[in-house]
Amino acid sequence: MPRYLLLLLKLLVVGLVAGSLFRITLLLLHRDQWHDAAQVDVLIALFSRGLLFDLYACSWILALPALLLGVAHALGGKQPWAWRFAHWAFTMPFLLLLFLASADIPYFDYTNMRITDAALITLHDPAQAFLELVTTPAYLGTLLLFAALAWAVGRGVGRLFRSHQAASMSPAPIRWVLLPLPLALLFLGMRGSADFDEHPLIAQDAFFSDTPFLNQLGTNAAFSFIESLGQDHVQLLPAEEAVVNVRRYLGIGAQRFASPIARDVRFDEPLLRRNVVLILVESLSAQRLHRYGHPKWLMPSLEQLMDSSVVMDRFYSSGMHTANGIFSSHYGLPPIGAQHPMMHPSMTAQRFHGLPGTLRDNGYRTCFISPGDPRFDNMNGFLPANGFEELVSRDDFPESDTRNSWGVSDHALYRMALRRADRYAREGGDRFLLSLLTVSSHKWNKAPSDIPGFAPTSADDEEAIYEYADRALAEFLAEARTRPWFDSTLFVILGDHGQAFDPLYEVPLAYHHVPMLIHAPGWVEPRTLDGFGTQVDLPATILGALRIPHIDNTLGKDLMHGGHAAAYFCSDHRICAINDSGYRIRDREVVRLYDHVARSTSDMAAARAALCDSLGRYAESMVQVAQALVEQKLAGTDGLRPGDHAAR
Repeated sequence: MPRYLLLLLKLLVVGLVAGSLFRITLLLLHRDQWHDAAQVDVLIALFSRGLLFDLYACSWILALPALLLGVAHALGGKQPWAWRFAHWAFTMPFLLLLFLASADIPYFDYTNMRITDAALITLHDPAQAFLELVTTPAYLGTLLLFAALAWAVGRGVGRLFRSHQAASMSPAPIRWVLLPLPLALLFLGMRGSADFDEHPLIAQDAFFSDTPFLNQLGTNAAFSFIESLGQDHVQLLPAEEAVVNVRRYLGIGAQRFASPIARDVRFDEPLLRRNVVLILVESLSAQRLHRYGHPKWLMPSLEQLMDSSVVMDRFYSSGMHTANGIFSSHYGLPPIGAQHPMMHPSMTAQRFHGLPGTLRDNGYRTCFISPGDPRFDNMNGFLPANGFEELVSRDDFPESDTRNSWGVSDHALYRMALRRADRYAREGGDRFLLSLLTVSSHKWNKAPSDIPGFAPTSADDEEAIYEYADRALAEFLAEARTRPWFDSTLFVILGDHGQAFDPLYEVPLAYHHVPMLIHAPGWVEPRTLDGFGTQVDLPATILGALRIPHIDNTLGKDLMHGGHAAAYFCSDHRICAINDSGYRIRDREVVRLYDHVARSTSDMAAARAALCDSLGRYAESMVQVAQALVEQKLAGTDGLRPGDHAAR
């Protein structure tokens, strides 16, 4: 066998072994997700589906080196330029593959999904990304792992290339005849199939098991990341059909605006000029509360507050990122695939009205208080341009305030909120909207140790941070009760998103099921709201509670008058819908339906096709209309121009 073919074979083995080791690592780290799966399914995920996807990735990496080395061999083997080029043509992509596989470990731990281009969001703020990298043990460990692998690969691959470079002794005709053979084999690997009647390898080929984790295990980080590139545009169904569906879902009749969903909202009762304090609590999954099944009382103060508030038990975050929570809760639109709602060019090219714009038009002071870097998620660019008069961020807090890599503590955040509210109340009694984003309960954070009288009861850091978040919130509300503006303030508290624990499904419900409560003693009667709701419904619900006439150009409704029959949300490119009967997940072209009430992981999409289609049509129509509104620049204030949309 020519030595260059032996080299290619060894490089292929190195790639397959590396892929298998990373896959086994992921398997061992998440035993809770597959411990009751059939052993044969585990083996299929590791060594059938897994090797197929690794072979696919390695074939792409080896294609150019194989061509270069094949030509060098055909020319007699003494072509140093070809060997040097082939060396780097393999090493650089292989290092990228190893980097993605290393980064995939903490990414999966945080999101319960293989790494996608959403991980690149943090690079828009390099300083914050670096700070997070060096202060988060999971990320720092990943960096050190990759550094060790890069060093080993650099030395090992270089040695392999040097030891296999030799002149060819076979006749020239044979060398040229041999040239296309390894390329043809690699071409089959690049397709993922030797059957040309079948499609090339796609994500759907990894799905074979009733254990969702094993379906994700079968693929690899490189495949997931590359496939996600360019997935920020959705085309789920024709926009015209989606508009008809959405107008029916939301009960929109004939109206007079350019946007097909914009409608006048009027009230028989006089408006209530009350303040609004909207608190987005970082990573607050409903499953962290005893009310929803957690065995401990991690947040007793919040749960006590729920007893005297309006609560919706089946409430969901619209997306999986903080930016999704901020955007949907204020502007009433869902995530559009993996688009960043406050950074994507289509979003920054128009002005959104939503809750802050409407309140500002009605004489409110509007302020968003973030504990972290104002550049993170483009808050400093997007929020002031879309209804917020003032953005307070990390740089505005005293240096003495406790902080970590993400920003100041919740205590510092709430102290700032009290100062702002007091100032607005003094300055002529103006009404205000204060939107707060907490950060202390972010995964991998630790509870501050300098809070007088506070000592968490849990030794688990991930539980202790919720105890701290509860303590800080309770002290804020206790202090607010002493202020004259408290009795005329609507407090809305919810999670910006949840957390990926109890990952029964590929999109854990705990990541999107969040608590939501509205607290306004004396003028909003405590009760539990029926139906389903999401963050998209908050603008309409808050404006409805205040009885402020407005033009509603959102995809939400006033939950005080009843929730939806289902909820939908997006986990980047995965679009999900849930009702009392099923939980549907669409992952690109793969659609699965689960009986979430029975906690079953068996796919019911075929057996209950009508339910699956109904949930899919609801969720996909909503997301498709959001895409159409953004594309046509009708999602913002331009959508409020005069138009004509008859009832359909």
